[in-house]
Amino acid sequence: MELGVFLLYVTLAAGVVVGGLLVGRVLRHAAPAPSPEPYECGETPAGSPYVPFRWPYLPLVALLVVLEAEIVLALPWVWVYRTLTRELLWLELTVLALPLVGVYGYMLWRDWLKPTLPHRPPQPSLPAPYQALNAYLASLGPKPSSYSSHPAEAEPPPSPGVPAVPQSG
Repeated sequence: MELGVFLLYVTLAAGVVVGGLLVGRVLRHAAPAPSPEPYECGETPAGSPYVPFRWPYLPLVALLVVLEAEIVLALPWVWVYRTLTRELLWLELTVLALPLVGVYGYMLWRDWLKPTLPHRPPQPSLPAPYQALNAYLASLGPKPSSYSSHPAEAEPPPSPGVPAVPQSG
């Protein structure tokens, strides 16, 4: 009886996969012809489109895939854990934990678990006229804005009803 249920399950799973592929083939649009340009944004590309790409989240994706596989492997264990003896229970837990320990060990060995910032290419220096303008603006220093109605050096305006005191000087 159990073999028949298992074979029925495998047959249904294969049928879902084949059916999905057939429906996808029938409903799929025809692919457009490939463009001779590497980018289709309307701009003329500068440089080669074949540059190395860094995948900063690849280790986390690998860990996520292993964790999802562990969940799938743990589901049958959850269903039958009451029928296991203590020795088989510990054996099963060890078998489930070994892939996680292996993945974590490999990621620690490769230094994939330390936090890293995304790689940023070095910024080009400013052209000479902009460097001169930047130096001039930096030489002005932090001064109050000329657009302010009350600059920092000026006294506050007199309150209404209080006569202004003339200053000698």
